[in-house]
Amino acid sequence: MMAETCLNVKVIRDTTENLPPEITTNLDFDPMAGVYRYDSVFVGETVTFPINATDPEGDSLALSFLPFNFSADGRNITFAPTNGFSPLNATFTWQTSCKDLDNPRVAQEFIMDFIVRDFDACGVAENADTLRVVVVLLPRPNLPPLITTDIPNFEAATKTYRDTLTLGVPYQFKIFGDDPNNDKIFITGNGVGFNFADLGIQFTPVEGFPILETEVVWNTPCDLVEKINLGQPIEMRFQIRDENPCENSLNEEIIVILVVMPPNPNNQAPEASTSLVFNPAQERYEIEVEVGQQVNFDVFADDPENNYLLLSGEGVGFNFADFGMEFTDVEGVPQLVSPFKWQTLCEHLEGRNEREFLLRFIATEKVDCQPILADTALVLIRLRYAARPNEAPEVSTSLTFDNAAGLYRVRAEVNQPLTFNVFGDDPDLDFIGLEGYGVGYDLNDLGMQFENSFGQAPLSSPFRWTPACENLGANNRDTTYLVEFLVTDIGNCDRILTDTVRVEILLTPDLRNTPPTIATTLTDSLNGVFIVDVPVGTNISFDLIGDDADNERISLSGFGVGFNLADLGMQFENVEGLPTQSSTFSWTPDCSFLDGASEKTVETLFIVEDETKCGLRASAPLSVRITVRDNIQVENFLPANVFTPNNDGFNDTFRIPNLPLNTCDNPFVGIKIFNRWGVLVFESQDRNFEWDGKGFAAGTYFYLIEFKDQTYKNWVSLLVE
Repeated sequence: MMAETCLNVKVIRDTTENLPPEITTNLDFDPMAGVYRYDSVFVGETVTFPINATDPEGDSLALSFLPFNFSADGRNITFAPTNGFSPLNATFTWQTSCKDLDNPRVAQEFIMDFIVRDFDACGVAENADTLRVVVVLLPRPNLPPLITTDIPNFEAATKTYRDTLTLGVPYQFKIFGDDPNNDKIFITGNGVGFNFADLGIQFTPVEGFPILETEVVWNTPCDLVEKINLGQPIEMRFQIRDENPCENSLNEEIIVILVVMPPNPNNQAPEASTSLVFNPAQERYEIEVEVGQQVNFDVFADDPENNYLLLSGEGVGFNFADFGMEFTDVEGVPQLVSPFKWQTLCEHLEGRNEREFLLRFIATEKVDCQPILADTALVLIRLRYAARPNEAPEVSTSLTFDNAAGLYRVRAEVNQPLTFNVFGDDPDLDFIGLEGYGVGYDLNDLGMQFENSFGQAPLSSPFRWTPACENLGANNRDTTYLVEFLVTDIGNCDRILTDTVRVEILLTPDLRNTPPTIATTLTDSLNGVFIVDVPVGTNISFDLIGDDADNERISLSGFGVGFNLADLGMQFENVEGLPTQSSTFSWTPDCSFLDGASEKTVETLFIVEDETKCGLRASAPLSVRITVRDNIQVENFLPANVFTPNNDGFNDTFRIPNLPLNTCDNPFVGIKIFNRWGVLVFESQDRNFEWDGKGFAAGTYFYLIEFKDQTYKNWVSLLVE
């Protein structure tokens, strides 16, 4: 049977005087009125400030808000009562509006109290502190909205914009709306005596917050003459209205008067012409050419009134494209110019010795609400061929020819421009064609530039190429490209002769890169490895410096061989940028690193890398071998056994500078000094201790020096003069 145990508990009330809580804010305090004042705000702005409550004893607090001369109901006020232990922090927020003012045209003062109460352990409220805040809410007077257009001619007195436009020419202008109060605005418009839609006027009313923009577009179609009187004013009105939440809406209006003028009644026809010689008898332009020649001339279109024109061309009874003729139709404001080009070939004669081609070039006026006017220029091209002896053409380049390989060879580097000339010649001085091709690829796909040319021998054309990294082979290896150049004798229709050469381009990345270098402030090294040998607890610090002779961007990084630097507490920041870059290695090894061993060695590796073209890298390493060893304790040491605290600078204190070194297994614990009766008079855990003996009598004192695994006992004499 278990024995019963009784426990008596006596509850005693704490009668210590309770210190009151305190409530504060960051608002300006008015000492005369004893209130905090918030800067006056306009209707629509937000009132916000912090409320902070503290209690010197850390009591439980209750923080509340109490309007003094107004009710919080219906107002957009946010302040949640807060309970908890000191400190308490809360924020008062009030998004004001027009309805917060009793009279929307009169400023109003709002007074509010914030109260903090503290509670004892029994939940009884004991003390309180009150903070009163005054906020003055100002009305915002409504200002009229603004409406404008981008029509430049404006009469301020009548708020009227004026402009003149031409029938058939599209016309447009913009309307802008703004409001000084940033109120919502509405832009509308109407015609005076007509509807916008009846005349094809496009206008969209808009609403929203400023700035608003809308547009009036009027294409003035030719059939408008049936609905309006040309030359007479057409009046439009545009209104803007604001929507102010506090006051009545305000309106503004502008007037736009447009006058539509008729098109030019004396319009003249355009004129088509060419740069060839005109034959007035045949009313056409004429030119005679030999097969192989290139036909080049310009075609012009002009208009006395500078009306918009279309210049087009066509073959009479044939298509330009079927014979390789080049001409582009153009349109715009005169004068218009478009070139005609044609490289004549034997095949264009179709077995004949002579053939005529009639071309037609037309200048057409494109003006709305005007009759279509045009002019035509005829061109007769007479193509002829006369048989004669023929020798083969020749093609060559400005490069050095490799006779053994039977081609030209050239070396190219990534991002370095390669340029050479290609020549075509003919002993008969015939018309020739000079062309270039990629062997197994298209020149344009690789960015190679070579313009094929045609004309009378001799001809030349440059080859240009700036290779990119993507033009290299797999893994950015050297790559070879073959380019073939062909010259064709196109001036002899009896026997067409050609000549071909090839150019071999060996593409390589940048081979002129100088690898970066790495150096250190360490001096001791063995077989290319820098050596650091230190006792445990010693700070190791040295710098690594990376450089690059080519001034290319480099990165300097550090690694532990088989471990992470950070895991051992080693500090080294990897850096990168333009040379020179440097970073400091720092480490203070402790006994945890040795882990019971007498010494331990780790190796660190530092690498500097540069980045060359096409992502290729060159690097340089530097190794540092770090050996950390434990201290060796000396068993025998001879401390001083007498000291005289007389301030003569000699033996004024008792200290032992030659204490045995700390080791990881046997560190210094402390020293204790006793008088002859065994009373402790001095104690320290600092191995660099000093005892000045002040306040103690002369005589012999005994001390005990403790290491973790060893104890030293001895005596010292205190001499007092």
